[in-house]
Amino acid sequence: MEHGRGLGDFVTLPVSSVAFDATATLFEAREKLSLDVESLRKCAQSPRHHGEGDVATHTEMALCALVGDGSWWELGERERLEVFATTLLHDIAKPACSRLVEGEWRHLGHSHLGEKMARAMLWRLGITREARERVAQAIRFHQHPFFWDSRDDARWHVLLMAEGVDPRRVGMLARADGAGRICEDQERLSTTVGLFFDYVKDVGCGQGPYNFSNDSSRFEYFLKGPGSGRDPGYSVHEAHGRAVVTMASGLPGTGKTTWARGRGVEVIALDEIRRRFGIKAGEAQGAVVLAARERARELLRGGESFIWDATMLTRDNRAHLAALAHAYGARVHIVSFETDAKTLYERNRQRVPEDVLGRMVGRWEVATRAECHHLEFIDG
Repeated sequence: MEHGRGLGDFVTLPVSSVAFDATATLFEAREKLSLDVESLRKCAQSPRHHGEGDVATHTEMALCALVGDGSWWELGERERLEVFATTLLHDIAKPACSRLVEGEWRHLGHSHLGEKMARAMLWRLGITREARERVAQAIRFHQHPFFWDSRDDARWHVLLMAEGVDPRRVGMLARADGAGRICEDQERLSTTVGLFFDYVKDVGCGQGPYNFSNDSSRFEYFLKGPGSGRDPGYSVHEAHGRAVVTMASGLPGTGKTTWARGRGVEVIALDEIRRRFGIKAGEAQGAVVLAARERARELLRGGESFIWDATMLTRDNRAHLAALAHAYGARVHIVSFETDAKTLYERNRQRVPEDVLGRMVGRWEVATRAECHHLEFIDG
């Protein structure tokens, strides 16, 4: 069940395609979402790919293209609102990623950074986790429909995408993104995105996430990575009674440590190791992580379950521990903790400096089922 504020409190949907004013929408986003429209206006783009000029102009054109898309109007209001918000925010990271490379403006990494920026923005506004994550995940993958046909690992990425957001919604965003620009290869973009919708159905994601035969099949498929050639239809034997590695993932002050106590298994708490070693949170953490991982190996060798109590905010951090657990035949559970922004900052007032906490929020990547056997969310 969704708890929190709706996107409709901050983004107004157009009542008709005829009366839509994209410039007014950006102004509204600046006022209600605190969107830095001026940085978008000042952010140049490659004339080959964006002859219309700056990012704000492209965003306005993409919004107009979306509103002119009949299939968007056929969606339910909630879905229309989420796709609209995603289109509005899909390039917000371009100013931060802007680099002049051999005389051409490039924005490498703007999809992944944009995901995290959108998540932080919507979290601070109190948007429901479910809606927030669908928007953030769509931004993460928004360039894939342009290039899926040239990738050997296209199926893996579409199945990964489907664990966080409906790929058809990403395709709709990409269609607006491609139409909302002046570029040399607009016809190719339109054709490729059009075929993407058929491809999504062909790989089994036309009605939601891929139907893996069991949790182990899903976990191992994504763990092995896009280059493994693993067939998603391959059924992995589900061995019961194995050790379970539980990752408590979340920002400081979300209740991870309180939850972990009294669960009946050992807790590997990085904060405790830091205190034992006399290492502060802002100092080098190599010795802390090394000690924690060595204890994890000892427990795994004995077939014992444990809880890993750390922030585990990024997919890379969680993937390292998941791979270690898998190497010893253990199952991986992730319990994702969060609370609202006001509560979080109050709880950390005497614990984590505000600027440090802000940087942590900026790195935050919420887990999906692609990372584990079992995923649970706890709001506190």
